Amino acid sequence: MFRSSHVSIDEQMIPFSGQTTMKQFVRGKPHPVGLKNFVAANSDGMMLDFKIYVGAETFHDVQSALGLAAETVLCLSNTLSPETVIYCDRYLSSNGLAEALLARGLRVTGTVANNRVSSVSKNLLSDVNMIV
Repeated sequence: MFRSSHVSIDEQMIPFSGQTTMKQFVRGKPHPVGLKNFVAANSDGMMLDFKIYVGAETFHDVQSALGLAAETVLCLSNTLSPETVIYCDRYLSSNGLAEALLARGLRVTGTVANNRVSSVSKNLLSDVNMIV
């Protein structure tokens, strides 16, 4: 199957009200109760890969000290070819993740929260100064 050179990785909720130990509640989602699913999709919205969250052992196959968010992206990027650009939101983005992906030949574009950029934040414009 053709793999796009631009891939988005994000989470989604699969609405589910039945009985299972995998059911999650995520406040603020349109369907807050269901199965949490991490998805890699191309720019057309075609799902390329996914992983349903089942707890701490979800990404046991990815050895990383970067945490669950980075493990999500690292796991879903295993099947991507070098030079692929990955887009993700602030929940999944971090400096450590960007370095790990760069080592694999992958590029990443993501939004970041101020508390995740540490020493780099002093080189960035403040939120007030970015408003045009």
